[in-house]
Amino acid sequence: MPRVKIDTLNIFLERDTKNLNQQMIVINEKLDTILKKGKVIAIKIEDLAIKDMDIETKGIEIDYKVKNGVLLMEVTKQSKEKGQIELSKI
Repeated sequence: MPRVKIDTLNIFLERDTKNLNQQMIVINEKLDTILKKGKVIAIKIEDLAIKDMDIETKGIEIDYKVKNGVLLMEVTKQSKEKGQIELSKI
């Protein structure tokens, strides 16, 4: 059974005749405190060098950096309940 569930959402917007494609990745803990303090999560998206994004967390705190197109997130405060990390505007 996976301990973390990852959902993706692709949103296509049209505004002022300019197409905007927005991507979202949501990481949900399936069990409490699975992502322990000090744990590093690395995300690489095929055919995309990550440069910047918006990150929101619920119940968990992280530090992050982008290195060579890979997003590295380190858990600085683990959740007491099921935590969530949302990545958007990738």
